Amino acid sequence: MDGREPERFPRAQRRLDPDPLRREEPARGAAALLSPLPAEIETPGNLCESSSLYAAGVVPGGKVGKQRFVTLDGLRGLAALAVLLHHAVPKLMPGHVLLPAGYLSVDFFFLLSGFVISAVYEMRFPKGLGSFVRTRLVRLVPTMWCGILLGALLASWRGMDLVELRLSAALLFIPLVFGNFGLFALNGVQWSLYFELVANYVHGLLIWRMPTYWIAVIALCAYASLGLLSDHFGSMAFGDRDANFAAGYARVAASYLGGVLVFRSWQQGRLLDLSGLNPFLLFALVMAISCWFGPKFDFAAVLVWPLVLIAGIQHQTRFEALCAFGGAVSFPLYAVHLPIVDGTLLALGTGASQAAFACVCALGVAMLPMQLKRLRSRLAAAGPVTSAAAGQPLTR
Repeated sequence: MDGREPERFPRAQRRLDPDPLRREEPARGAAALLSPLPAEIETPGNLCESSSLYAAGVVPGGKVGKQRFVTLDGLRGLAALAVLLHHAVPKLMPGHVLLPAGYLSVDFFFLLSGFVISAVYEMRFPKGLGSFVRTRLVRLVPTMWCGILLGALLASWRGMDLVELRLSAALLFIPLVFGNFGLFALNGVQWSLYFELVANYVHGLLIWRMPTYWIAVIALCAYASLGLLSDHFGSMAFGDRDANFAAGYARVAASYLGGVLVFRSWQQGRLLDLSGLNPFLLFALVMAISCWFGPKFDFAAVLVWPLVLIAGIQHQTRFEALCAFGGAVSFPLYAVHLPIVDGTLLALGTGASQAAFACVCALGVAMLPMQLKRLRSRLAAAGPVTSAAAGQPLTR
């Protein structure tokens, strides 16, 4: 053996599934609401958007094929729900706090993004970066724009100053670091998508070319700086304000590169065997301990997230439909929930019923893209409608 790193993109190709895009019978009744979308329209995506996680790439053993990670979709949905409750309960039920460490879900999103982008796109990067950038923008930006526009309407209702400036900057994903405007005041969660898009671009430009040991060295440095920053700020809740904006780059770098390393280990068949752990229980346990011990446990929680990811990769769930549903609504829910929560507070005031109303509304809005995709798929499958009398196609 010459000690060289195993080839990441071998020429030998084999499909794990002889017909991975086969159609299944459509779900009936209530199950149809939670059923996965047809594979033809389930496109791999990011940490908080639905991939349905068909990872078309190099799989363990150095072969090219498709492997679906349904459990990771479920974990993504669970993380988005944690963020929703983290924001909704304190705002709409003053004096009550549920999941005070819900912001740690963002670090899990970054980690998951590093794994997913590696699994789905690393084989395509040699063909050029332009297609990847266009794909990411088309899949992510319109959904976030919806949340931004909702936030702009709410800001106008409140009488916020310089709404036009804030809106223009937000639509262009320009953080307003100076002038005390707030980074992304119209939709407070936009900061994390900004950092993720930066990480995606650097991945397509540079990271995929790097040997694993260099990624490991940089990730180790990023995690070390993350520990220092967590101690400095008193928690991991940084990167979302102008005062700590620069620290957000270390936050995304550590977890994102951690996800890339998990992919490289999975690809080479070197993952730690955590198949005996339930990743959902492990996720809930990390959140519970973080809530119990407070911000001093934040950095330790971020170090545990890779174990949750590894357990999710190896886990075989019996609730595929529910997990696929969670993955499908996770990113829209993340993108629009905060303006809906703030709008509920402004229009209806506080209370448990208002909190429940806001959560239901946010979930309902988040389901719209999934339902529109399903409708479009069914219309495409049905083909042109024909007239029984004349046998001529009718325009829709």
